[in-house]
Amino acid sequence: MKSTGLIRRIRPCTISHNSDVSERVSVVGQPWRFLRANSLASLNALAAICTIILAFVIWFGVKKETESIILAAFMCLALVGTWVLLIVEEFKYSRKARYAEAMAFMHGALHDLRDAWHAVSRGDSDQAVLEILTKSIKNFASAFSLTTAVHCRACIKELRWPEDVDPQDPHLGVVSTLCRSQDGPPPPKEFPPVDTVSDNSDFLVLLRQPHEQTFFSNNLLKARGYKNSHWTSEVHKRKEYPYISTVVWPIRKEIISQTDRTDRYYDCLGFLCIDSKARNVFRKRFDKEVGAGYADALYMFWRCWIASKSSQKEVDGQTCITDTPTNQEQEQ
Repeated sequence: MKSTGLIRRIRPCTISHNSDVSERVSVVGQPWRFLRANSLASLNALAAICTIILAFVIWFGVKKETESIILAAFMCLALVGTWVLLIVEEFKYSRKARYAEAMAFMHGALHDLRDAWHAVSRGDSDQAVLEILTKSIKNFASAFSLTTAVHCRACIKELRWPEDVDPQDPHLGVVSTLCRSQDGPPPPKEFPPVDTVSDNSDFLVLLRQPHEQTFFSNNLLKARGYKNSHWTSEVHKRKEYPYISTVVWPIRKEIISQTDRTDRYYDCLGFLCIDSKARNVFRKRFDKEVGAGYADALYMFWRCWIASKSSQKEVDGQTCITDTPTNQEQEQ
């Protein structure tokens, strides 16, 4: 296998957004959307209507029995409306509050990533670095478990190309798990140690469409044409899917030539993945940015790690490929 550190010139290509893995997005009803956005205004409108009707009843002298019934009915309506709007407010703001609480875990993830970089700089073994990196990815998964209120798993996938294939073709790449957040039994024996990109829609989409920041799905069972090398016929038969919702971020950097701004490509090292067995777990508006920031930090750490291992090989007198791109290489 070639070293992951080699910059793969994955250039942008134009592909229709109606890809095989595109999903139909359901549209929420307008009244519900109005209540979520204007809950206090809705409550004020309800109170105003009740006041007008009660004033009308009193002014025109309706019978006492009828007046009592109308008053009781509108009091019940007002109470029910208040409870509904309180539930809407809780639904509207509770997740945002959990994002604030999750910052402690995200700080822990970045803190451990810093420690992993320090371990690389002082020449610690790969195993020691991976142990620290695993702590970091566990904190990342904990942050998402807190914000989504369901159990989430995270992992880092390493992207490679076999020696005899063209790195320009994303279909021929392979991925393997560098580290994962969840301790447990190893994957089943029928699962290969590496997965082909062409057999996994999430990785393939991000490599074929570099401008896509994430692969995002809240229900993979409804994703048209979705492929997963671990979803075997036996898995489909038993319907024992390891996850239903997922978000995948590329760990990459766009390289732009200093002499020709139109000459650009992507240095993709791997993928950051988060998933859950529950449906409709993630929110694209916020979750995409949280993971993207962590993926950017991972890229910087990973590049330093690759450069360190390359330098160590040179010191040991071994034949190696220089992983860190020079300025001349970036300009080509």
